[in-house]
Amino acid sequence: MHPDPAGFICVQKLDRRASIITDPENYQILWLESGIKKIDIDFENLESYPYSIIFLHPGKEVNLRFECLQPKGWILKFSHDFFRQQYLEGFHIQHADIFLSSGEIPRIVLSPKIGDRINSLAYRQK
Repeated sequence: MHPDPAGFICVQKLDRRASIITDPENYQILWLESGIKKIDIDFENLESYPYSIIFLHPGKEVNLRFECLQPKGWILKFSHDFFRQQYLEGFHIQHADIFLSSGEIPRIVLSPKIGDRINSLAYRQK
């Protein structure tokens, strides 16, 4: 399979049956709304908070432990080509610190109000 020259974005709903998330070729953003008990990224524990956004570069392995039957969240996958094409006033998003491979895993924890807004946007995209 050849990569799409225009790049791509894939949006998936979080699924309890897929507790291990890994993608050797694509960048990922995890939107973890609720129901996540524990997060291990490359065998390192990351504290779980509701309404979290976690940024992952290609090759990271994520193991999620759920505290309920229907966890809420989304996985967004982005191709390398997509990032190469995103250009904002002299800045390529592929050079953003949030997707560099070394150091701490970048994460944002949002308020429930903003989290609900993001969730409604994600449902519209599906």
